[in-house]
Amino acid sequence: MADTIRAEQPRIETEIKIGNTTYIVGGYFASEGVTVSEKIRKLLDKETKSINA
Repeated sequence: MADTIRAEQPRIETEIKIGNTTYIVGGYFASEGVTVSEKIRKLLDKETKSINA
């Protein structure tokens, strides 16, 4: 496992200010794969199928 090469993942940083406090929220996302809209569509499809069943 020590021989594997890690690829740098794209990073997103968002700065949120609440009152006098500033929060820096960081996250990573896959450069390939399911998009957010596809994920939401699948979740909605799954929910509507469980309601109608």
